[in-house]
Amino acid sequence: MPVTLAEVQQLAEQLAPAEQAQLIAHLARRLAATIPASPDQAGVFVDPWAKLASFWRELETLEPPHPDPVEQLLADRRSRQQMIEGSDHVHS
Repeated sequence: MPVTLAEVQQLAEQLAPAEQAQLIAHLARRLAATIPASPDQAGVFVDPWAKLASFWRELETLEPPHPDPVEQLLADRRSRQQMIEGSDHVHS
């Protein structure tokens, strides 16, 4: 039975940010190997590896994911504490 894109996306969301980056790198290498050099809008042939390098530069300019890992850890701890002790014992 083939895996659907939705299933893969759901699994990817469960990965840590570093693992998500590794997944992106893995997929990018696979895709770059299958995409032949093609002309850009100006008719100039562009190397797929150059496209990949450009993609990585664009990723580096993005803001970090929200919430950051510390915020996520604190929220998870509060949630677990609330489940164990009840909402009237939770410290903010």
